Amino acid sequence: MDELMYEARTQLRYARKLGLDIRYIDEHMGIGWLFNETEQRNFSEALRVWAMQEGLVWHESIPLKPLFCSSATELQIRLQTLTTGNYLLITHPAYDNEEMRQVGSRDNPLGVVARAREMDLRMLCDPGVRQIIRERNILLSRYDD
Repeated sequence: MDELMYEARTQLRYARKLGLDIRYIDEHMGIGWLFNETEQRNFSEALRVWAMQEGLVWHESIPLKPLFCSSATELQIRLQTLTTGNYLLITHPAYDNEEMRQVGSRDNPLGVVARAREMDLRMLCDPGVRQIIRERNILLSRYDD
């Protein structure tokens, strides 16, 4: 766990050195379970404590309802039926370009990630989605708003 926290601290320090205004931290891809059985506190708890020490918002401190969708049509339907509350939609928008086509892994051959992220981009920029957001006065925000 010490090496993981060292990496997190180093990345934050470097991002701030570059002038990035880092305001919140989240546990990307559910890795907080690491060391849950072998340590007194798991990685998620270590990140939460560190976020507080750094003056960062910790994602789990905000009650949010998950919003899952993978297409503009699906997002439009969800937005039309939302009730009052705070929702979380996690996406990874990007252009399907030569650089993104180089991103891959054992489970995601080159090009697969680029296409998926382009779909996220199209979903978020869809005119119908934008119209519903305007008509329903849906407020878009970040963890730190």
